[in-house]
Amino acid sequence: MNIKRGLFRMWLVLSVIWIVGAIFSSWDSIKLDEWWSDDPNVYADLPVPCDKARGTEGRDYSQRPAPEPWNAVRNPGFACWYGEDKFRILFSFYDGDSHGKVSKMLYGELGWEPAEGMDKFRRTKPVIMAALIPPLLVFAVGAALVWAFSGFRRPKAS
Repeated sequence: MNIKRGLFRMWLVLSVIWIVGAIFSSWDSIKLDEWWSDDPNVYADLPVPCDKARGTEGRDYSQRPAPEPWNAVRNPGFACWYGEDKFRILFSFYDGDSHGKVSKMLYGELGWEPAEGMDKFRRTKPVIMAALIPPLLVFAVGAALVWAFSGFRRPKAS
């Protein structure tokens, strides 16, 4: 029986199961990243100038300041914020446009500058780290233990 080969195969099978499980359990988060969806902030709220707001405050939208400090000091420094679902219902003429395009247009209408250059892999990186680091640590510890215990082996008679 070859213990080294058996341990390596067991590590390989368990590592694949771990990696697939980590990615599968975090798939909803990964899909929100810009590299995957090609649309930044897919579920972020959309700002509308309050003089053009539709619906009822508190139910359809909320009045809040700009999230970026450089926009909060502008005039206006606040907007009426809609969730994606409410916005699409009340402003149906934007239906053909992506969330990112609509967000940029609304920011321009407010005279705001959107935050650009965010990390496209912000949610994916921690998932990859959580998926790969534990199997690599287990491999390193296992290899060290196999190496250490191989020192107790009887020398081969020649």
